Parts: sequence; structure tokens; C-alpha cells
Amino acid sequence: LVDRLRSVILNPTWTVPYSILVKDKLPVLRENPNAIYDWKMKVINDLTGREVDPSSINWRNVSTSNLHYTLIQVPGAHNALGLVKFPMTNAYAIYLHDTNARELFVEDQRQLSSGCVRLAMPFEFAEKTIRDPGLWNVASITNFTSMQAVAPTIVQFKRKIPVYLMYTTIEQDASGRIISRPDSYSIDKAHYAAIKKFID
Repeated sequence: LVDRLRSVILNPTWTVPYSILVKDKLPVLRENPNAIYDWKMKVINDLTGREVDPSSINWRNVSTSNLHYTLIQVPGAHNALGLVKFPMTNAYAIYLHDTNARELFVEDQRQLSSGCVRLAMPFEFAEKTIRDPGLWNVASITNFTSMQAVAPTIVQFKRKIPVYLMYTTIEQDASGRIISRPDSYSIDKAHYAAIKKFID
């Protein structure tokens, strides 16, 4: 994936993608409608564009055929995107972001997100990409995002920053040793199948 960073959003909201809403959120809401409050989410009626009271919805009767709601998680440390988001412009809705589950970085297997890329050091990354350490540095970003009831704030970069994301299962460490990693997304399998057509 080749893209560019143009800005950072401090205290972002998170609009739940349709696929996650159907697969992860809707089954929970059918069993426990109050989960919406635990997640600190607002519900928008897609037909009117207005926020609705979550308790007015019978989630057990909601299916993919009548799912005309959008869930938006308000800013804060509880937010799935954490406190910092780096939006991009690709067609896959992939972007870089902080996380509210930083403890997952100690795990060996970390393919736990739905496609976006969690950053282990988002404040440090924000300082480097904003390139205005006098105004926006790790301390000031931390302080700004820790304030209560702060709306999302966009900080534009002075220049676009290219981003290159690559999926690989083979790498070489500093000593020259070749390391093989699991093909979690079965991309190697697809590549081998394509290559085999030319060999056979």
C-alpha cells in the first residue's frame, strides 16, 4: 500500500465500519443493548442523519436488511483509535492510529485489528510528522489529549509524508539470519499459485 499522510487528528472519533458493526457489534447489542453505553457510542439514524436514543432501538429486530444505523465512538482514552489518528486517502479505509489496548504490543501474534495499523509510539510519531516540536511535542500532545471533553482536533502537516506498507513473511535480521513468519493472510499461497501457473 502506497499512500500519504497529510494530517493527524488528536482525540479522534471512531465511526464503526459496516463490516465490524455486523460481525462484532450487532450480536453483542442483541444480547446486551446497554453495551452501547459501555462503548461510549452515539447512534446515528442513516435515514434522517440524526442521533437517536439507543434505548429506543430493538436491536434483536435489527438485521442486515434493515440496518440503517451508524455507530460513532466519542473521543477519549476508551476510543478504539486511542488518542491519535493518522488518516490516509486509500480506497481500503486503512490508516494509522493509537489504540486503547496498548497491552497487546507485548503479544507475539498481533494481527488483532480489522485492517488498520496500530502504532506502539503514536505520540512520538505525531511529534516527528507534525515537525513543530516547539508547539506539538510528546508532552504537549499528551497534555492536550488528556483534557476532558475535547473535540477532535486536526493538525495539518507542513508537507505530505509518503507511507509505504508492505506485507512480508520472510525477512533478514541485522546478523544476516533469514526469519520466516506465518502467512497469516494466505497471500504467499496466492502468489505461489499464480507463479505455479507459469512453471507448469
